[in-house]
Amino acid sequence: MITDHLFISILPVVIFLLVYSREFRVSFSLSKYISSFLGGVYFALLLLLVSENIMFLIKGFSPFVKGFLLAGLIEKGGAFFIIYILLKRFDLFTVSKAIVTGMLLGLGFACVENVLYGMDNTSGIMYVRILFSVPMHITTCGIMGFYLGISKMCHLKFDIYLYKIKALLIPLFFHGFYDYFLLKGGTGSFLSVPVLVLSAIYLETVMSRSATFPPESELLIMGMGFDEWKVKDRQPRYDRWVKRYTGIMKGASVPVFNWHPGIMRFVSVIVLIGLAVSGLPMYKYLEHSMGLGLTREEVFTVFVFFPFSVALVMIISGSINPEFFIRSLVKLPVITDVDVIKEDFDEDFLVTNDLSWGSCFLHTTEPYGLGKNIALKLSISRFESPLLKGKVVWENHIRKHEAFGSIIRFENIPRGFLAFQTRYHILRFWKTMVFYLKLPGFDSIKSLFYKPHVLIHTDIYKKAGDILFREGDKGSQFYMLKKGRVIFYKKKHGSDDIITVNTAVTGEIFGELAVLGDQDLRNASAICGSDSVLAVASRENLDALLVNNHEFTFNLIETLADRLILTEKVLIENISELEGRRKENEKLAHVSVMLILLTMGLEGGEGGIRANMDIPSMLRFIKEMNEDDIERLTTVFLMSYDKEKSESDRKKDIIAGLNEIFGSRQ
Repeated sequence: MITDHLFISILPVVIFLLVYSREFRVSFSLSKYISSFLGGVYFALLLLLVSENIMFLIKGFSPFVKGFLLAGLIEKGGAFFIIYILLKRFDLFTVSKAIVTGMLLGLGFACVENVLYGMDNTSGIMYVRILFSVPMHITTCGIMGFYLGISKMCHLKFDIYLYKIKALLIPLFFHGFYDYFLLKGGTGSFLSVPVLVLSAIYLETVMSRSATFPPESELLIMGMGFDEWKVKDRQPRYDRWVKRYTGIMKGASVPVFNWHPGIMRFVSVIVLIGLAVSGLPMYKYLEHSMGLGLTREEVFTVFVFFPFSVALVMIISGSINPEFFIRSLVKLPVITDVDVIKEDFDEDFLVTNDLSWGSCFLHTTEPYGLGKNIALKLSISRFESPLLKGKVVWENHIRKHEAFGSIIRFENIPRGFLAFQTRYHILRFWKTMVFYLKLPGFDSIKSLFYKPHVLIHTDIYKKAGDILFREGDKGSQFYMLKKGRVIFYKKKHGSDDIITVNTAVTGEIFGELAVLGDQDLRNASAICGSDSVLAVASRENLDALLVNNHEFTFNLIETLADRLILTEKVLIENISELEGRRKENEKLAHVSVMLILLTMGLEGGEGGIRANMDIPSMLRFIKEMNEDDIERLTTVFLMSYDKEKSESDRKKDIIAGLNEIFGSRQ
């Protein structure tokens, strides 16, 4: 009988070792596997030595206190200490390895605990504990390893302590309720099953999430802590949220689940579900042959819920897609204004979507320089932080697959910043609730996301003299100038001369007319007057701004009106210049005609030409002469160069032409 019990005790250990075999394949040295497993074994044996004293101390307490005190304060507290020590000795550390360390420790602890349960054949609940304690210890210790692993890579003390608290409280929550429901007995023991399934889902989620974390060595090379890396990692989530909410991102999301079980795992799941369905008839057979003597609740828990739970764990294991966290996870941004004061006392006015207790992400348009010291003030909803001193620890303005901007690590935390942070996080929580529940104030929050600097985010860099577009080009994008100067010009018809019609400065939007127009044609050329940083956006971005941001629409109309007035003024000035040149040319033509006529001798004389016109009429003609008269006179005078006619014939033709012109003006 004892042999049978020991076999039943070890069987769940082997089952869940196989279930989580995929996770245990992390590149681990054999010594790490052994030390992690033995750590759980030693801890279980230590508890065995003092178990009588512990049971005496908690005797008489309620099942709730017993469950949380024994499972939480003692079992999980000891596991916390041992995992923390094991992780201290790691080289080439990753959070995934920390999770596996915790899972192996839980497996070792459960192995000893199950053997002890197997030697106790006085209670039917022993079978429930033998079967369910293994996955509960594996999952809760794996979750503990996840948060302790993160705390090991954090830079800020606040985050280090926060993740350590999570490492203790979250496993305590699962294991405490699990033990409470079992100790309570009756139908309440059924509730231990969903607690176990939830802990398995939680473990699978953090394991999948940890696959996207960088190793500790990479963070050291980057000069960042995990808390600062997490700030960088959140930026694409804000961007995806804005794009999805505003309708700009219309592509399919990466699915959360991505289950590819393989033949063996799929067959195992089918078999376990079959065992769960046939559990009650199986119990009747075993009861007849082994005399188990279980209560109705224990029968359902062992023969129905356990195989079904193992099937669920096998389905969950490896099913959550890590790509979901990289490409599809979204987060509601809360935009905060930032006034940056650099060492040269130059100021930048920027925004941030992300403010943590030790750092923030700034949407900068150009590099500050790693290690550069800056001072900054943050403000949101009439709240302003004290002056903060920080240092640039990371920035990117080249790699398009990463967030564009700079991460600032706060070097000092002045008085008043804690109060500002508290207000900020309360406001962030409140705005999230208002937005998703559409409470009063929803529209004012919504308008925050329909701003140019939020929707227009793809930056390009141009040097002085670079052409952005030419007059007559088709246009499908518009621009917001973040830094520099852009000059707009038009070419004069029939010449290479240009007319400068406008100049864009920092903060201005341009190129939107071609995007809005039916012909999509640029009405002027644009050239960078200096090295410039521009944000580029498409028609979808502009539509979202026009429909949802009335202030932007009004400002755009005002800008277009100002631009039209300026363009008209420039064109009028150029028209006046051209008109002056035309009049000057007419004067020259008048003088030339007078000289020609006088030279040819209109009053007769030898060789002269007599026209049917007196001197006063001639002077009046010259004064009133227009472009058509100049052209006709030129044609007449060119007759004098016709060498095929005699001189007398040429003179007759000229006289006839002049008489015709002058006669028409009598």
